[in-house]
Amino acid sequence: MKLVGMCATLLCASVMTGCMTDQIVGVPPTLQQSNLIADQNIQEAMVTSLIRKADLTREALAADPSKWQVVADAGLLEVDIQCDRYLAALFNFNREQRAGRQILTAAGAGTAAIMGLSGAAGAAIAITAAAFGMAASVFDASTGSVLFTVSPVAVRAVANKGRQAFLAGIKWERVNSRPRMMMVVQGYLSQCTPAAIEANIDNAATGAPSVASTLGDIALQAAALGAPSSSVVQDPKVFSVTPVSPGGSSTKTEPLPVDDRAKNVAASEVNFVTSKDQAIRVQRILGVSPDGDLGPSGGTGATRTAIKQFKLGLMRRFNKPGDATDLIDADTNSALIRLNAMSDTLFKSAFERTMLGVPGDGYRTPSGIRLETMIGEIEDKAARPPAATEAELKARMEALRAVMAKYRTERATLANPPPAAVDKAKPDSLDAAFYDYVMKNRPQDAVPPPLTPAATPAPAVAPAPAVAPAPAPAVPPAPAATPAPAPTPTPGTR
Repeated sequence: MKLVGMCATLLCASVMTGCMTDQIVGVPPTLQQSNLIADQNIQEAMVTSLIRKADLTREALAADPSKWQVVADAGLLEVDIQCDRYLAALFNFNREQRAGRQILTAAGAGTAAIMGLSGAAGAAIAITAAAFGMAASVFDASTGSVLFTVSPVAVRAVANKGRQAFLAGIKWERVNSRPRMMMVVQGYLSQCTPAAIEANIDNAATGAPSVASTLGDIALQAAALGAPSSSVVQDPKVFSVTPVSPGGSSTKTEPLPVDDRAKNVAASEVNFVTSKDQAIRVQRILGVSPDGDLGPSGGTGATRTAIKQFKLGLMRRFNKPGDATDLIDADTNSALIRLNAMSDTLFKSAFERTMLGVPGDGYRTPSGIRLETMIGEIEDKAARPPAATEAELKARMEALRAVMAKYRTERATLANPPPAAVDKAKPDSLDAAFYDYVMKNRPQDAVPPPLTPAATPAPAVAPAPAVAPAPAPAVPPAPAATPAPAPTPTPGTR
């Protein structure tokens, strides 16, 4: 029994010491000790990879520094992939650590029971039970982080909100160099680190600024403060944090000066667009004149029309019928938040950008397959092989515009002609009304009229040869009916 107790004690000791082998090393006090040369080599390889994934060259970046925004987009996509992997691993570990805790508890109880039944001394049983109890306590301490005690779904939600809020505060026109691109990518990555997620969960519970806040400005501030170096590429107003009220539940921010506010922002949009700079960025993405005024909802202004066309493009892309509003909602904001200006793309309208663009590329270039499918629908021809290079895609976009112009001209005299372009200044752009008209009036969908005898006489058919009727089978005669016997007279009657 001493052997059993010793094994149990050694098992628990190995569990405890196994959790204490890693040492936490802080940031070196001087740059000379930070191994800058090795870090530079690693960063150089990473930046080169991102430039390739953005389909750019260093020469193109030198000629147009604004293209670093596209490299930043490639970096954000890589961070999303890594963050999703981390959250998935966190989810699995959360489940496994619960099973580990139960195994330790069951092993301690089982060992004590076995030792008791085998007549072990009380001291040995007590020591073994204490050892297993200590192992369970150490195990709980090693997995006692908020990340393991909160639902994995809540952890994922906080990480996602942090990344979204961080991007909302970026002034993308400032991302025009390699260091600033790295600031954006690193700040975005910091929102998915364990320390940032745990801090945001704790802050949400205590009322301190957190990315989980329902107030858009508070979420922006919390995300920005998690990445201090990003202040170079973010709106300075994001860092103007108002102290938390004593109760911790009525945190408010100072209103923006009148000249800095976006105009005609609906009540449902205040969490997405508040400043004039944010409205201007949205307008550049949608390809309309950037003046910071969204226009009244329900009107015919260019920005509201473009918002509606942007949403309709996403709907038609996934074959969703119906109409859309001209308001920026959460889904629209999530789609807008990572896009560049329309001037950086091959598109002319918000609809054709979301309908034909490649999502992984920030809807910057058209999908060759979707482009050829659209041309084929208009011409009623089979789609040709898709274009591959940007030059080929540009040529095919011009072909699409030529095909659309021809289509409008040929059907202009019909009783139901194609609708006029939504954007009068860009009559050759694709919009939802024209797309719906084409899809509704495709020739293959038309029902041909019924054939008439005069139009298509029936072919002569040779008469069938006469067939002699088969003789009817002989039917045997029915047997004669048997007469009923005469009644027998009853005695005594006449």
